[in-house]
Amino acid sequence: MTAIEVQGNPQTSRPRRSMGLFNNIKFFVLCHGMLQLAQLLVSGYLKGSITTIEKRYGFSSQKSGLLAAFNEVGNTVLIVFVSFFGSRVHRPRCIGIGAMIASVGVFLIALPHFIRLFCFSFFTST
Repeated sequence: MTAIEVQGNPQTSRPRRSMGLFNNIKFFVLCHGMLQLAQLLVSGYLKGSITTIEKRYGFSSQKSGLLAAFNEVGNTVLIVFVSFFGSRVHRPRCIGIGAMIASVGVFLIALPHFIRLFCFSFFTST
């Protein structure tokens, strides 16, 4: 079987493509579910570490609450953006690009923890 087959009359019928892994609705639902789980874990982590952020950087409760609120506002703005452009662009591709951007954001959130461990181990070893 080839990747593209022509069934019936070749002049009137369209080529049928074979279903790949990424061209499958079940795989899309699995990936989207994993993305939602990851976003839920990040949201829980952020809400759980607000008191630590307050103590470490000397923020008031109002400023730390504003930090958590901006996370939710950012998600809402993203939903409006995807809903508006959803009919004009390839939705799964747009969701995938958004997931990659969100993963970069998660790594940036976790980066101070790793930098602190690296600096602590570097200065104590000398």
